[in-house]
Parts: sequence; C-alpha cells; structure tokens
Amino acid sequence: MERLFNHPDIPKQHIKPFNRCRMFLKAISLSDITTGDGSLITNEAWKGHQLTSQSRSYTWPKWNRPNSYHWNIWRKCLGILFTNGSTQRLYQPLGKWYAPLESCNWTWFISSTNTSLYERRGDKWYIYSRSNGYRRRGRFSCLGRELAAFSPSLATLLPATVELKHQQYYLQGRMNHHHISQPMPEHTD
Repeated sequence: MERLFNHPDIPKQHIKPFNRCRMFLKAISLSDITTGDGSLITNEAWKGHQLTSQSRSYTWPKWNRPNSYHWNIWRKCLGILFTNGSTQRLYQPLGKWYAPLESCNWTWFISSTNTSLYERRGDKWYIYSRSNGYRRRGRFSCLGRELAAFSPSLATLLPATVELKHQQYYLQGRMNHHHISQPMPEHTD
C-alpha cells in the first residue's frame, strides 16, 4: 500500500477502490496474489475472484464484490506498480520464501515430480491426479479423493497456484526448490 500512496502516476482517488478490491481478495501483501513461483499475478487476483491458493487466519470484514469500475482501477494500479500493464508478469519476480513451509497457510501443493496435486483443507488432505492426455501441461482432474491419515513431507511438496476452469484444475505456478530460504533474519538497527 505504501507504494500505492507514493506513486506519482496513481491518482489519490484510486486508492479507495484499489483497497476495496484488495480487501475483497483478502490480500495483505503482493505474495498473496502471485503464483507459487512468484513471477505472475494470479488470474484470480487479476480478474477479481476470491483467492483459493492460500488462506490467512485473519478475520476480514465482509465485503460485497467490487464493481467493474473498481476492478479496472485495481488492474491499472497493479500494472503501474508491478507489471507493464498489459500482462500479469511482474517486473521483478518475488524472492525466496522466508516462512517455513510447514507453517505457511498455503492451500495447494504439487509433488516435486509434478505428478500429483494436493489440497490442504484444515487437517484434511486431498489428492488430484493429472487429467488424461495432459501429462505435460499441468491439468488435473477436479475430482479429488481424501487421503486418510496423510502426513506429507513438505520437503517433497511445493506450494502451487491453481485455477479451476472447465472442470479441471490448471497449474498456474509453483515454488521451485531454489526459492526456499532460511528463516527471515532478525531486524537490527
């Protein structure tokens, strides 16, 4: 938000509509609206759909969906601040992850071999297999099955972003192993 307030190309009257969209999406930081590999703004966030890739444990105010005028301002501001305006690709991809994966609130994960998609809903895990004929394109069946007593090794699962279209989950991005970092260093003056 700080960049939004201080950017000379963003009119002050765009701040409230932008923030309304951000609140509707329940996004706190840029990483909340980017793909798992940190290179793109997700289709959900760009188009103004509720985010499914991760969940924050905060209590959010209830918002009605902002109107198309607000979403046009949202995309315009994102374009000025983070992309070239015509694509969702970030000027500067996000850096390494600092939170340990075990503690992150990410919903979707993919196996490090890209063969299975996993969804975490509270304490339950669901697995989704690749759609027939789409082994290399990142399409998965939308019919998952619950895994009983599943305790994943997050060393073999990577946070991912997916989009549901045409009764299939499409992989939008995933974190790479080289994005994992040590815990964030303590701030010292």
